[in-house]
Amino acid sequence: MVEATDGYLKRLSRYVSTELVLVRDSDASRESRLLLDKLDARDHLVALDQRGVQWNTEQFSEHLRNIAERGAPRIVFAIGGAYGHAEPTRKRADLLLALSSTTLPHRLAWTVLAEQLYRAHTYLKGERYHHGSA
Repeated sequence: MVEATDGYLKRLSRYVSTELVLVRDSDASRESRLLLDKLDARDHLVALDQRGVQWNTEQFSEHLRNIAERGAPRIVFAIGGAYGHAEPTRKRADLLLALSSTTLPHRLAWTVLAEQLYRAHTYLKGERYHHGSA
């Protein structure tokens, strides 16, 4: 799975600058503080949460386009720990987004997110990778 994630991140780098930062702690509150300390006030935070909205590729792509047009310096995607996100992260988030209504293991969630980001950018550029909603 690490190879798949790295492959998508490498392809994604043709469109946007990406950086994968792991903030790990066994305590969700501490993990939240570590994450929030790394954010600038203008950053757009997307907290991945199974209770969040579920979008198709077109909706996700348009959200990314809108964020870029508003001039957010960074879009930060955060995957919570084993117990999800602490309340401060959920409150700070500009969007709660669900990749699935089920709980995904971290490595799988990173791979799915990387693939969806790549798919969204190819969709926005009108390139062939995107094949429409399933």
